[in-house]
Amino acid sequence: MQLTHIPAMPGESTAVRNSQMAVFTNPPVLDADADLSTPLDRTGGVPGTWVRARPGPRPVTDTGVTLYVHGGGFAHSNPPMERIMAHRLSLATGRPAFAVDYRLAPAHPFPAAVEDVVAVHRSLLEQGVPASRILFAGESAGGTLALSALLVLAAAGDPLPAGPWRCRRSPTSPPRPRRRPATT
Repeated sequence: MQLTHIPAMPGESTAVRNSQMAVFTNPPVLDADADLSTPLDRTGGVPGTWVRARPGPRPVTDTGVTLYVHGGGFAHSNPPMERIMAHRLSLATGRPAFAVDYRLAPAHPFPAAVEDVVAVHRSLLEQGVPASRILFAGESAGGTLALSALLVLAAAGDPLPAGPWRCRRSPTSPPRPRRRPATT
C-alpha cells in the first residue's frame, strides 16, 4: 500500500479540532416549533422520541412515519442531537419522525438493536400505518441497523417499508411500475 502524506499548514490541525469540538461545547438546539407529542401510543416496547416539524390534522396512518435510527457505533447515543436530526427528517419528509432509542452494546449485544428496529416497524403496522408510508432513515451504525432490519423483515415475509429495496416481493407489496426501455 502506498500512502501519501500531505502535511497540514501551521494551525490547520488546531482549527479542524476546534471546529469539531464546537459541536459539543456549543451544540445546536432543537427548533422551538418542534412538536414532541406522541401521535401513536405504542412503539413495540422500544423507547424513543416522536418529533413532528409540521403538526397537522391528518393522522399518522395517512401521513406515514419516518423511523430514524441514530449512529454511534452501536454503543453510544446523543439524544439532543438525535431529536434535531429527527426534526430535520420530519421537515424533509412531511411526516412525524420516531427516533429509536435502541438498546446499546455492549450491555445488549447483537441482535438486540436490530430486534428493536423490527419491533418498532411491526408496531407501526399493527396500529394501521401502511408499510408504504413508513420510511427508514439511519446514519452510520443506524444505517446498518436499518438495513439489517430490512433483511429480517424480508426474511420473515413482513411488509417492507417504502424505498427502492423492494427486490424481494412480500405479498402486500404494491406492483412495481413498468420502466420504459432506454432509447439511444
